[in-house]
Amino acid sequence: MIPTKAYAVHNATGDPLRNNSVPVGPGATASGTARALQLSPNSLVKQFPELNVLINNVGIMKVDNLHNPVDDALISSIVTTNLLGPVRMTSALIEHLKQQPAAWVIHVTSGTAFVTLAVTAAYSATKAALHLVLAFATDLLKDTSVKVLELAPPYVQTELMGAEQVADPRAMPLQEFIDETLQVMGPTRTRF
Repeated sequence: MIPTKAYAVHNATGDPLRNNSVPVGPGATASGTARALQLSPNSLVKQFPELNVLINNVGIMKVDNLHNPVDDALISSIVTTNLLGPVRMTSALIEHLKQQPAAWVIHVTSGTAFVTLAVTAAYSATKAALHLVLAFATDLLKDTSVKVLELAPPYVQTELMGAEQVADPRAMPLQEFIDETLQVMGPTRTRF
C-alpha cells in the first residue's frame, strides 16, 4: 500500500462550476491554470508539510470532430487541462516530494491513450502525451524517493462525456473501478 502522510488531488473537469478544489484528502488543489498552480502548491506544502502523494485526475473529453474547423477555445482548454495541468502541478510540487522519505505522483490517463477514439482526438492525444511524459518522469526520478504511477481507466460510468455516461451499461461502474484499482494497488506497483 502507498504510505500516505498527506495527499493532494488535482481534479479539474473543464466545467467552471466543478473546476474547484475537491476535498478528497488532507489536501486539495484547484484547476490546471498557471495562476492557480502558483498559489495552490505553496499553500498545500505550508498546510501539509508531510504531503507525499499527488494524484493528477484531470480531464476534458469533448467531441472535437477534427475533419471540420476546430473550436480553438475547446482545443486549448483540453490541452491546458489534460496535459499542461498535470505537468505544471507535478513541477510545482516535485522538489517538495523529493524531500519526503517516500512519495508518489499518480496520474490518471485513459485507455484512449492507447486505443484512440476518433471523435475525441484531442482528449486521446493529450492522454497519450501524458503517458509519454510519465515514462520520462519514471526514468528521471528513478534515483529519488518519488515513484510515478499511471492509472489508465477503461470506459467508466462517470459524467466525463455527459450525464448519460453515468448509466451506460457498456461502461464499468465507478465503484467497481475504484474497488478494483485499490485491490490491485494493495502491494505497491508502478505498472499494471
